Amino acid sequence: MTSRSKSQLIVALGFGLLVALAVWSFQEMRAARASAGVAQKNLNHCQELAQKIAKVRQRPTMAALEETTITSLATLIDEAATGSQIRKNNIVRIEPLPSRQVAETDYKEQPTYVEMRGVSLQQLVSFMHTLLADQSELDVTSLRITAPRYESDSPTTPVETWLAEITLTYLIYSPKTNG
Repeated sequence: MTSRSKSQLIVALGFGLLVALAVWSFQEMRAARASAGVAQKNLNHCQELAQKIAKVRQRPTMAALEETTITSLATLIDEAATGSQIRKNNIVRIEPLPSRQVAETDYKEQPTYVEMRGVSLQQLVSFMHTLLADQSELDVTSLRITAPRYESDSPTTPVETWLAEITLTYLIYSPKTNG
């Protein structure tokens, strides 16, 4: 091979390599453009959802018109516990906490602390479902369960029981008075 043909071969290979690089770059650019389009659509959708969430957070969906007495709330709790097969001695404490104003609105939150011991997760879920299904203005704002203990109804079947601390909150419509 002559030096001229070697030069032409090197130029041709270099040109072929440049064409291949250009094709690869073009494909990568198209893929990046498509990915950016999908990302932009996702961003727009997320922003719309965030705006909807902000609007919903600004106005409560349901609120009681008056404060629920501790007796009536304790009755609701007892009924939900009985329906969930939780014994009364498993309910350690029902304690109303101080109500608090919700930001700059005409609503107050009335939290109530409930402590239960020796309940199974199935009983706990059933209790909360029963309680919340009947009371649309009631909400669980805090739930803390601690490590299970194992009790035994019979020697062969241990039962896992938990300590549950629940804060139930009523939303109350309480317009501010101007005076």
